[in-house]
Amino acid sequence: MAQALSFVRDTRMAGANPSPWRRAWQSLNLRRRRSIRDDNRRIREKAERWLAVSPPDRLSDAEIAEQSNYEWDRYESDIVGRRSLYESRPVEETFPGQTVPLLRDLLAGDPQIRTVVEIGCYYGWVLDLLAREHPQVEFLGIDFMKLLPEINAEFTAPNLRFCAGYALDLLERGEAAGDLYPTCSTITRFKNAELRRYLAAVRNPGAYFVINEPLFHLPGDVFVHPDSLPSDESLAVVHGASSADMPPCFIHNYEAIFRECGFNVLHYRIYVPKFTVHPNYRIEMVAQRR
Repeated sequence: MAQALSFVRDTRMAGANPSPWRRAWQSLNLRRRRSIRDDNRRIREKAERWLAVSPPDRLSDAEIAEQSNYEWDRYESDIVGRRSLYESRPVEETFPGQTVPLLRDLLAGDPQIRTVVEIGCYYGWVLDLLAREHPQVEFLGIDFMKLLPEINAEFTAPNLRFCAGYALDLLERGEAAGDLYPTCSTITRFKNAELRRYLAAVRNPGAYFVINEPLFHLPGDVFVHPDSLPSDESLAVVHGASSADMPPCFIHNYEAIFRECGFNVLHYRIYVPKFTVHPNYRIEMVAQRR
């Protein structure tokens, strides 16, 4: 299957040679280096405070409620902006659309895929596009917000539906199950043990996970390659869109975690999207349940 679908393994990162980072770090004055160390310390402290009250392998009921109960005005302007973005450019030139070529390859290459479940779908433009291209496949989008069906009311493909809830609970209770699980900028929000529970809940042999996740830099613009991390120690980071009250994101050793949880890694790539202004790295991976 990997060869038939032209999957590749590529860990090259244009411009990510560690020596330029090292030279840049050495060139910083002492005051700036101390400031960066302080920023990193604050990230660690923030993560420790959050993890002290958040269960290690799931979200707490309070966290789920906080992310579920927003009113419509919290989403309306954002949805308008996203719709305008999708309408103004090819879908592959959007972050959620980065997974589309791989998803199309899988859907065309494996007739055993009958159900697609997106974890953390939010606004389902990509799901709607694929559902219209593949009317024989059922598509399900899952996300926290209770207003998820209203957010996606414009998408009316008969083989597409949206379910509000905590995806981990739905998977573990058997209320959602798929042959293909795409995620985009979602797993970076999962704690290490939480991610492992998600993977354990995917029990269907042959099921695929297709991920496209950001690899946020640490303060000082320091990039950490995910392969350098122990598989059981994900690294907490904070990115520019985060507020002081938001939980941290994480860099995981995705390949090692998926292999340890019973998946074969078919495709692995770290790259910089060509349509972005800033050189923000992303990881793209396809894994299949053994």
